[in-house]
Amino acid sequence: MDLSALHTTSDLESLPSLAFQIIESRDAQIDAQARAHAAEIQAHRKEIHYKQTRIDALTAEIARLRRVQFAARSEAMNPEQRSLFDDAIAADIAAVESELEALQSPAVRDARHTPRRTPLPPHLPRVETRHEPASCTCGHCGNALTLIGEHVSEKLDCKPLEFFVRRDVHPQYACRACETITAVPVAPAIIDRGIAAPGRLDALHDWLVALRATTLSGSGLAKAIDYSLKRWSALTRYLNDGRYPIDNNWIENAIRPIALGRKNWLFVGSESAGRRAAAIMSLLATAKANGHEPHAWLLDVLTRLPTTLNRNIGQLLPHRWTPTATC
Repeated sequence: MDLSALHTTSDLESLPSLAFQIIESRDAQIDAQARAHAAEIQAHRKEIHYKQTRIDALTAEIARLRRVQFAARSEAMNPEQRSLFDDAIAADIAAVESELEALQSPAVRDARHTPRRTPLPPHLPRVETRHEPASCTCGHCGNALTLIGEHVSEKLDCKPLEFFVRRDVHPQYACRACETITAVPVAPAIIDRGIAAPGRLDALHDWLVALRATTLSGSGLAKAIDYSLKRWSALTRYLNDGRYPIDNNWIENAIRPIALGRKNWLFVGSESAGRRAAAIMSLLATAKANGHEPHAWLLDVLTRLPTTLNRNIGQLLPHRWTPTATC
């Protein structure tokens, strides 16, 4: 209801009621606008608080990574370790700086520098692959081709537990008659075993109880016996319900690589690196669960990824992947 209603009415007795209705309507509109404005302010405050909290966390992460980077300079590393360490730390810092820059306002964004990669160590063995043209004659005029140069690219590659440098050589041939150059195009680049009868288990339980009575409390043997006796009902539950496995060897075997990796991996030292490691381990575990050899799957995916359209990326996931003829 608006003020025009007051000008169109001819009933003087209804004017006070009409004016009161208009005032109530206006008050309701003002209240609704005020609530919407307050909600918008609250949303902005939450966003600002989130961004500032994230900026503080990222700033602290960058400082920590730079301390790790600086401290590592005094550690003895062979050239391969040094190259991998420098690249990993530089990538982590660049990723965190990129996220930080996206959160900051334009007025406080600093120019970012792309980290320079160090050359691949010269002592690593080179595995060279020459990509020769299908024919030694010119595809335009049929004359013989003359080698005029080579395009050489080097990438750090590895076999399981073996690093090497894969060297791709693309000879470039020229036809002097028609002055054309022939070469193979450079490929796009990226990057249950135990069985025990119930009677034997009862005897084992009685033996453990008797042995515990003669074992010194606090000793390693006492702790092991106590651990078993306290969990005896759970340990023997598979006797009453066939759905339970007799042991958990399968899960122990599944997590063993990760448990060993915690001691061997040197560079999962940041949040972003942890996310990458989690993603990689999830993909490899999924590949195993789908019956694929993880190294063959990963090698094929990284080879096909540069030429795979975005809409077809899902075809490379382990549960949908079909190996190429070379796998």
